[in-house]
Amino acid sequence: MNEFLLVLMALQMQLGPSLTEKFRKNWVTVKTGSITKKTSSLTPVWSGEINTEPVVVNGVKVVPPKPVANTSSTNVLQNIRNIKYGELKKGVYSISKDLWGNQCLNTLRSLGIAYKPGPKKRGIGNPVTLLNPVINGVTYRWIWGEKELFMECHFALSLYLAGPIFLKYGYDEVLYSSIYRYTRIAGTRRLSRHATGNAIDIYVLRGKNGRIFVMKRDWIRVYGDEKNCVGAVGKSEGVNARRLTCELEQFPIFRRILTPDYDHGHRDHFHISGPTPGETWRRDGFAGRYYTKKLSTYHHVKRLDFPVPKRYPWLDGKSVPKQPVKTPIKKPAPDDAIDNKDQAD
Repeated sequence: MNEFLLVLMALQMQLGPSLTEKFRKNWVTVKTGSITKKTSSLTPVWSGEINTEPVVVNGVKVVPPKPVANTSSTNVLQNIRNIKYGELKKGVYSISKDLWGNQCLNTLRSLGIAYKPGPKKRGIGNPVTLLNPVINGVTYRWIWGEKELFMECHFALSLYLAGPIFLKYGYDEVLYSSIYRYTRIAGTRRLSRHATGNAIDIYVLRGKNGRIFVMKRDWIRVYGDEKNCVGAVGKSEGVNARRLTCELEQFPIFRRILTPDYDHGHRDHFHISGPTPGETWRRDGFAGRYYTKKLSTYHHVKRLDFPVPKRYPWLDGKSVPKQPVKTPIKKPAPDDAIDNKDQAD
């Protein structure tokens, strides 16, 4: 039995580099239309190094596996091209079908992302629980306390690809309310992407030296379009967050991003959903608003209704805590208590 396990481990080690290379080349495939412009805007803003420092998760010290060589997200993103506005209505990209099932799981392993399969829940075809909250340099943390990172395997790859973009704008910590919840899109019988573990609702972004962005408090709601996605705004953390959103929209990493510019239902969070293999991608929004939709006109009350947990010490270069940081839940999480339907997928 032990010999059989050793053979399996050896095969997995052999699969790693080749699957990583397939991930680089085949995350997106050109389907129709023309490519207008290559991008290397993320080089050399971020070096592509992957976090290998141990962290404490739910009282357990987790050491991520050593990644194989040449797994830089910068290299991956160099194969994802910008699209001009005139091509937005064309099916230019199709998310690769090669990264489904066991291929996806093996790709997580080859990228150095520690995980355990499952648990099985309705709606999710390939569930994983990540053992390290750090994905490609960005820490993902449940804003209401401690919670495991549970999602669809393919969405973990989307978050991996997004890492260097978050870091480029100075954010190394994401505070979210929910990833998986079995809900339908408001006003329809279609399941939300949350129901498949393929979406995240982000309330707060943080970085070193006290950098913080709270969606409900700091977002600047203005009209962004194909000529100026960020919009006519001044200098503030809200502008930085709008620039981040616009850059994330330029790449086929996520399927859709919704913000307060879209509607009242997203007044306090980013709704970010991931693509599924074989799905055609096109840019259809600017700073979280569909290009065919008018800017939302609700009265935005800029206040923070809940306490933001303190940053983990190790995020700012301090020692790893012996015990996990506990944040008492002051009130029920909004997605569990009242946010039982999504405004969009």
